[in-house]
Amino acid sequence: MPGGVWAGLTSVAMGIRCENCDRDDDDVVSVHRLYVVPEDWDTAGSVTKVDQVERWCFSCRSLYPHEVAEG
Repeated sequence: MPGGVWAGLTSVAMGIRCENCDRDDDDVVSVHRLYVVPEDWDTAGSVTKVDQVERWCFSCRSLYPHEVAEG
């Protein structure tokens, strides 16, 4: 078959690119990344919110700490 198995196929945009994992997804949301340091016996825990807004897919939002950006 001329052109191989993929001849005649066109690529279709799947959605918006996730800025965390770099994959295309239809379910992308604007979030603030959170850095979490768990409490230890001699250290208080902390959460640091990054001011920069990123667009994350469902998979990244289910795995990594974040806060949905307002508006």
